Amino acid sequence: MTKLKHGNIPAHTICPYNSRCSMGQDNGCKHLGLKHSIEYSCAAARGFDIGEEVFDEYDEAFKELAKR
Repeated sequence: MTKLKHGNIPAHTICPYNSRCSMGQDNGCKHLGLKHSIEYSCAAARGFDIGEEVFDEYDEAFKELAKR
């Protein structure tokens, strides 16, 4: 399940991937967290979000195979 809204970090929200993102760790991120008043478009956040979605799908498929 996506943590983004329309592919963007929701307004007044801390990026859900900040702790894993090198831009967030190196102060290279321009997202203002709770102070950001509009949705924020971030390719890195979308990449993390897609990665989680794919992992979740493979995890479910693996669990189904393990039941057999």
